[in-house]
Amino acid sequence: TLYPDFFTYPIDETERAAILLHESRHLRGLDEHDAYKFVWEHRKQLGWTKEKYGNSVVWRNIRKQTKDNVPELFVCNDNEYGDCTE
Repeated sequence: TLYPDFFTYPIDETERAAILLHESRHLRGLDEHDAYKFVWEHRKQLGWTKEKYGNSVVWRNIRKQTKDNVPELFVCNDNEYGDCTE
């Protein structure tokens, strides 16, 4: 189900693609942990990068939700925000 927020908050098609990629993982039977992990690990393939989207509402929310659901991706002391995928 697509909610009005899907059309309100993403700044472009790339951010909508990140959201749809997450939802597509659920259609394959993955839980929240695995869906967030997949999107975060593959975001650069979409062109959804911190440099371009780091200040967007969608980026900030998905980054927080990913950290909440997949904390093991954020335990690297050498990278900004502890992001091990950077």
